[in-house]
Amino acid sequence: MRDLLREVRGEIIFIWDGWSAHKGPEVRALLKDDPRASVRLLPAYAPELNPVEGVWCHNKQVGLRGFVAEDTDDLYLETGAALRQAADSQQVLRGCVKETPLRIVGVT
Repeated sequence: MRDLLREVRGEIIFIWDGWSAHKGPEVRALLKDDPRASVRLLPAYAPELNPVEGVWCHNKQVGLRGFVAEDTDDLYLETGAALRQAADSQQVLRGCVKETPLRIVGVT
């Protein structure tokens, strides 16, 4: 989050599910200290609204298609590489948001 706030000018809206890590003291302090950051929460269980589900789907169909891991370390490394590749693609990320019924100004 700090990196994102350093890199991006203007308001940043974080869209979160109910993961407990989002409620930690470091996250709360960062949100309190930076007025540009705000949070929108997804409903308790709504995978169709969560753009991250689209990222996982993309990686299963594209980044990891046909991949067979030799062991858990191999799976970890390959999954990380596929996620980094998706994270570097504005087209993929915007597409994942656009596939949800969410409407976010400047994205959808």
